[in-house]
Amino acid sequence: MTNPLKTLLESEQTTPIIMGVVNATPDSYYTCNRSDNQLDRAIEIALDLEAQGADIIDVGGESTNPKAKPISEAEEFQRVVPLLTELVKVIKAPLSVDTSRASIMQEALKLGVNLINDVRGLRWPGTLEAVAAYPDAMVCLMHMQDIDGDIKENHYSDAQMLSHLVDFFASQLERLAKAGVSSDNVIIDPGFGAGSFGKTVSQHVALLAHLDTFTQFGCPILVGLSRKSFIGELFDCEVGERLPASLTAASVAYEKGARIFRVHDVAATKQALMMTHLIKEKERVE
Repeated sequence: MTNPLKTLLESEQTTPIIMGVVNATPDSYYTCNRSDNQLDRAIEIALDLEAQGADIIDVGGESTNPKAKPISEAEEFQRVVPLLTELVKVIKAPLSVDTSRASIMQEALKLGVNLINDVRGLRWPGTLEAVAAYPDAMVCLMHMQDIDGDIKENHYSDAQMLSHLVDFFASQLERLAKAGVSSDNVIIDPGFGAGSFGKTVSQHVALLAHLDTFTQFGCPILVGLSRKSFIGELFDCEVGERLPASLTAASVAYEKGARIFRVHDVAATKQALMMTHLIKEKERVE
């Protein structure tokens, strides 16, 4: 059976694709998409995001919030797998799992999940093999500077960070190709975020300004800009006050070549991006 996400990406339609976030966690930074480990609540959030127009539903059980406590593989499994088991029955949109653990990837793929969204870029043991075993599975490679939480000071200039990311994706795509994972099944995400993601506020702005640099790889680009901490630092605002800048950043990213947008605010982001899309279409035909 053809992966419906791949069908969506290969469509002649170039409209932005919205990925709605379901955090099966008690400590993710945006509470409105957080289920606090309650299965019924997580299902409710997923159905609501789909009703708002989400094209993909992304489920994660490990928070990347720098203040969150590390969790065991067993705990992440318990948060994620029972939820995915229920969601495959009720969600019509393609499903994604946000995990870096091979065992959870394997269970998710057995259930029919369409995308492995790995913040650590398939660099933990067994993850590359888990994905390679499912030729129709899609994978999102995100850049994270410190995959084991050993956060180091970032000495890159803005230009050096961009160059580093280009080298990272070139190396990872070569590694995947050697393992038998086709680049046609790969999405790339430059990894907007502080902490383990390793970017400064200035680098975030530069990364957004030069996002089209990554179109050279021929893979769809996914961005997760929604209510991120760099917006808070730029404008001295809390999570609940970051929607306007999130929408502006998403529109700029779309202009620069991003195709998939991982967001908390599905309806608002979809409306903003469709406005940008309609303007681009007018420019193209007139």
